Amino acid sequence: MYINKICIILFVSFALELNVWGQSITKSAIIYTATGENTASVTGATNRLVGAKTIQDQVVISGKSRKVTAISYQAFANHVFLRKLTMPAQLDSIGIEAFSGCSALQEIEGLENVIHIGSYAFAGTALTGIDMSHWMVKGMGSGIFSGCTLLTQAQLPTTLTTLPARTFSRCHALQHTNLAELSALKTIEQGAFAGCRSLAQLKLPESVTTLEEMACDGMSSLPEIELPKALVSIGDYAFRGCSALTTLTLPERLTHLGLSPFYGCCSLRRVTLSRSLKSISDSFVFDRCTALESIEIPSQNTFYSSVDGVLYNRTKTQIVAWPSALSHSVHPILPSSSSPLAKGALMDCELDEQMWLPARMITLPYDALTRTSGMKGIAADQGSQLNTIGARAISNSKDLEVIDLPSTLRQLGEAAFQGSLAVSDVIIKSSSPPNVHITSFDEDVYQHACLHVREGIRINYTHHSVWGNFINIVDDALTTDMRPASAEAAENPVYDLSGRRIQVSAEVAPLPKGIYIIGGRKIVKQ
Repeated sequence: MYINKICIILFVSFALELNVWGQSITKSAIIYTATGENTASVTGATNRLVGAKTIQDQVVISGKSRKVTAISYQAFANHVFLRKLTMPAQLDSIGIEAFSGCSALQEIEGLENVIHIGSYAFAGTALTGIDMSHWMVKGMGSGIFSGCTLLTQAQLPTTLTTLPARTFSRCHALQHTNLAELSALKTIEQGAFAGCRSLAQLKLPESVTTLEEMACDGMSSLPEIELPKALVSIGDYAFRGCSALTTLTLPERLTHLGLSPFYGCCSLRRVTLSRSLKSISDSFVFDRCTALESIEIPSQNTFYSSVDGVLYNRTKTQIVAWPSALSHSVHPILPSSSSPLAKGALMDCELDEQMWLPARMITLPYDALTRTSGMKGIAADQGSQLNTIGARAISNSKDLEVIDLPSTLRQLGEAAFQGSLAVSDVIIKSSSPPNVHITSFDEDVYQHACLHVREGIRINYTHHSVWGNFINIVDDALTTDMRPASAEAAENPVYDLSGRRIQVSAEVAPLPKGIYIIGGRKIVKQ
């Protein structure tokens, strides 16, 4: 009976304490809520806070003094007239978005003992500098300074092992950090420095092994970056838009490059890849790197090779990336293989007037010839096995006039020729219309270009749901491999696609492979 009474007393005492937890008081418009037997948290405010405010060290709730140890979720969020805060001495936790959107908040005192900071805690504030170097932080959420556009310098906790995602995203004024001093740092997460366009120097500590996607996206003032020897992975778009970057050498241990890690690095001229590189995600590795002259890789690499500044697979049967600026002086020549081009391999390149696809080529991949210049005609070598032209494969090829598609073609992907507005003639040798997407050609091309098909099968194309969008469909001799010279041919001069006279006689045999105009008609010589 005695034991039962003790149990009942203890249970009632515990229940009473539970009832106290969650109870609140308000002082100077700031709400304090009990969170434990001896602790309380700031959970909000009853009025809009203006100017400078001080958070009390202790408050009495239900007759008991409690230390204020935390700022709760969104406690001060969007108090746009709050300028300064002084924190309690025992504060150890700041909740998610605690000060988010406090666009006038310039100064916060008393954060030295904080060990946990929630995601976006200070996002969008007016902080100009913060020194966290001596904080014993054990947990830090993502984006804590995201959108702090006035922040110029930040000293991070030296205990950090991971720089969280979007820590400094859109901190446009940031100029100085102590990143190089963080000897325990292993990972820089997604978008950690995205949009830090004033940061002109970034030295990574030697301990870093991983740069995640968009880690340095948009750092347009960064002329160079020293990458740590331990680095093994660079994520998608990691250095996108780093438009001041001119040269780059990847550390020897690096094994993986993500999708378009150097997208838009328009000043990048020379790159040396790593001897350990094993994979490049979907290629596109130097998309819009229009000043690129040379890509080198050590001969010890077992997955890739380089010749005269061009990046190939190890066996040199596939072009992985042809430097755009190099193509102005040395036009790309395709290997004679079944897969001579990687995705995006010749983006922004200058090509010969006539591009011949190797007979063994099966697929022209996604974006392989996007935004090329100089190419006026494209055709496949005789005996072509070409089956598929992928999405955007030859999109925005500004000089392209004549497209000659082999009889083996079965598939034209979305936007395959979209943006190639100079196209005047599309030649198809297949009796059965290949599968085609409505966006494969622009509306202007459907309206003004001529679709040439084999004699006797014009109806197959005019009744097709997509090919039938061509206003001008003719069945003529352009669909043969080579138009035989007629008896009158000797009287007709031969012109190339730019209108230059090649020879007076229309004799076809002496001509090299190409597309010519004879007697007002386009002739394909293979």
